[in-house]
Amino acid sequence: MKLRPLALATAMGIMGIVYMLVVTYYPMLSETVLGMTKGEALRAIMEDIYPYYDHNMWHAPLVGASYGFVDAFFFGLIAAWLYNGCLCGCSKCCDAPKKVAKSAPTKTVKKTVAKKAVVKKAAPRKTAKKKTTTRKKK
Repeated sequence: MKLRPLALATAMGIMGIVYMLVVTYYPMLSETVLGMTKGEALRAIMEDIYPYYDHNMWHAPLVGASYGFVDAFFFGLIAAWLYNGCLCGCSKCCDAPKKVAKSAPTKTVKKTVAKKAVVKKAAPRKTAKKKTTTRKKK
């Protein structure tokens, strides 16, 4: 099964956005909620890798999200391209039309069935006889 490169790249780009937003906000949330500083080392690594990404600036989530999308988008695009290229061992065998074995032609026979008219007869109604009660006079 071949992968669709743009679909995979877009999905990976969205995951990159979520990842960079978590990297940006997790140290701040852990400090205020838990009272501990966690995630500072990872955020420092991301600041070293991506230029203009500084968590102290107001645009840090926007810059981080855009870096995350672009980085993960191209990773997904290249990964899908490599996967599709290595799927068959070469690109020619996947694009070649598949040979279908020909079988002898079969005759289709239509059978006609005579339909009989169905007549519904009404069942005779049974009428219940009324019971008459006589009262004794006193």
